[in-house]
Amino acid sequence: IAFDGISTSGTFTSRGRSPSVAGRRFSGDLLISEDGSRLAVGSGQIVSTSTLQGVDQIAVENGQGLSWLPDGRLAVITRDDLDTRVSVMGGNPLAVQKEFKLTGEPLSMSSLGSGGLAVLTRREDGSYAMIRLDP
Repeated sequence: IAFDGISTSGTFTSRGRSPSVAGRRFSGDLLISEDGSRLAVGSGQIVSTSTLQGVDQIAVENGQGLSWLPDGRLAVITRDDLDTRVSVMGGNPLAVQKEFKLTGEPLSMSSLGSGGLAVLTRREDGSYAMIRLDP
């Protein structure tokens, strides 16, 4: 992983490459935790932002997206047959603490500033639903 350090004024402060990317595959979204200490990669790797070393690995089969919550937990949205499953993970190592099953195909998920999640699904009849979860 190549990286740039950027100050709050927008200037570059450092540049580098992770020493541990040989033989590793990264795919999917890159998402920085609320406190900036961890990076979640859509393919399931959790990386320390200070060392760029892998610190955890989560299963994200059929993964549709990831979202960090303000308290440091990670929400993972996946397709479960024709429905949506939202798993909220916490602890060290990350483990599922709560799960929600929603009707319809998962389309999108976003963390809300209050700690909640907004989840968009498409139902079998073609209609859409926006659901607020409070994990």
